[in-house]
Amino acid sequence: MPDLTPEAKKIVQDTWAPVAANTKHFGVLLFLKYFKEYSWCRYFKQYPRVPVVDTSRSTPLSQLYFKEYPRIQGYFTHFKGKSLEELKDSAKLRAHGTTVLHAVTAMVENLDDPDTMVVLLNNTAERHTPRSVTFPEYEDLFKCIADFLAEQLGDKFDDKAKAAWGIVLDTMATVIKAQLDKQ
Repeated sequence: MPDLTPEAKKIVQDTWAPVAANTKHFGVLLFLKYFKEYSWCRYFKQYPRVPVVDTSRSTPLSQLYFKEYPRIQGYFTHFKGKSLEELKDSAKLRAHGTTVLHAVTAMVENLDDPDTMVVLLNNTAERHTPRSVTFPEYEDLFKCIADFLAEQLGDKFDDKAKAAWGIVLDTMATVIKAQLDKQ
């Protein structure tokens, strides 16, 4: 991992630990934030940013987003036809969010093994290519992860943490882009 010192690796691991300890909860919050502020929604009217640490506020905003822009919900086939109430407590959203956070956990656990990180990231890119996920969606997800960590961790996500995560997420983006360019 380029320019990631042992101290920076520890910072990444320490800042990820609270998220990894509750992937089901944080996975839902991450994806609600992603749907509301990133990726496909960048082409549409943006809602004001609200910290997702307050789960009572994040769910209604995601519902409002899907109500305002129902086609966004359609990008995820398992959300099609679901009411906003069903989606709010969707086991599919919990499962997908958990899966994504487990993938990030695997990256964090393999900071000392870049070859394994590359294989994991290449596998992710290959699995998502048939779903027409393009590089900008990955870029937005990585930006969302950084913002999400800042919101969830508050002062614990200091400048050193931002810099360390910046290196990790930039590296992940570089590997994903290289794999997508091969396909």
